Amino acid sequence: GNEAQQSVDIKIQTVEKALKDINELHVSDDDAKALKEQSIALFEKVLPVYKNEYSAYAKLCDTKGSADQKQALLEKIQKDYMPEIDKTFDEVYVLGKAYAEKHNLNVNWGN
Repeated sequence: GNEAQQSVDIKIQTVEKALKDINELHVSDDDAKALKEQSIALFEKVLPVYKNEYSAYAKLCDTKGSADQKQALLEKIQKDYMPEIDKTFDEVYVLGKAYAEKHNLNVNWGN
């Protein structure tokens, strides 16, 4: 079947919706603007990886591709994309935490 591709397609749709929703947010201060911009940057980095590498990986899974091919794709994602994605995610986290503290928002950070 195409279960793996369906799973990736759902993730793509989720990222696209989040990106659309964030783009439509009207922000009122510099803190919110910085958080919005960094959030957009994060989703814009993630989306192409889902559309390309993860879709290719899903196709390999659905067509019973070789373990070596799958591993090569996962290693490419880790090497080529994850360092920048992780860095941007960390920046969003720091900005979000500072914004929540400044505006007295009760946020559970998963700790």
